[in-house]
Amino acid sequence: MALAPVTLDLNREQRTMQKPKISLPPPAFLFFFFIGFFFVDSFGQFKPHVAILNLEGREISEDEAATLTDQLRGHLVNLGAFIVLERGKMENILREQGFQQSGCTLTECAVRAGRMLNVQKMVGGSIGRLNKTYAINISMIDVESGRIEKSFNRNYEGEIDGLLEILQDIALEVAGRKSHKLAVYSAPKGAEVMINNKVIGKAPLARNVPSGSSFKIRVKYPGYKDWEKNLTMTRDEDLNVEMVTKSKSSSRTWLWVAGGVGAAAIGATAYILTSSDDGGANKTASLPPFQWPPSGK
Repeated sequence: MALAPVTLDLNREQRTMQKPKISLPPPAFLFFFFIGFFFVDSFGQFKPHVAILNLEGREISEDEAATLTDQLRGHLVNLGAFIVLERGKMENILREQGFQQSGCTLTECAVRAGRMLNVQKMVGGSIGRLNKTYAINISMIDVESGRIEKSFNRNYEGEIDGLLEILQDIALEVAGRKSHKLAVYSAPKGAEVMINNKVIGKAPLARNVPSGSSFKIRVKYPGYKDWEKNLTMTRDEDLNVEMVTKSKSSSRTWLWVAGGVGAAAIGATAYILTSSDDGGANKTASLPPFQWPPSGK
């Protein structure tokens, strides 16, 4: 009996033996995935890359200007609103690219440096001294458009270390964090001011405080009754505290409402004026600042 020929399909057998193919994402997808990973925080919010140019010092030393620049950079890092380029890395890149922070305006220098550093925003400016007054001018510049997005100008009269607190206030504003001015005056002048039982300095003093902050403020002066008040910062507050001597037995004082709207007799131990009027901005511009959050004894 004749046997039928058997035909083997070797190609078919090879096809069935092949391993299944794994589909990989295209390189472009991986690139944008990792870029997005580093630009977006855990809450899905976009964080722009920012670099801070050394602040130009005018009538202050180079070391002082560098220290103040580091303080501003540190505050912006702590606020977490940006991905801030580390100073050493920034300087190495600019050095390799032959960047010179001279012969150009702030905006021109910032845009050129920003492109070299591959960041979206640049922060720069100057701190100058005229006799006993310091002038702080700081700007945030968009690298792509070359436009100044935010500009901050402050005048301060006092010791140079008082600029540390002012730079913290400016950092809050750069990061878009809302804050309100708290200013404290006293009569007699020089009363000790405490927040949550921590000494912050002697009146008069002022600084911006993050919106929504709640605390107890107390004003003390030897021979006078303590004055205290619970505050939640929802507006600017100018506190004019007139201390009452311990020898006086007064059960009534007056709370004068800002702008002369009205007055009411209350049982307290000091006169106080509170105001949310921005008209006092120049009045408090040169007051000594205090640390926030308070860290005194």
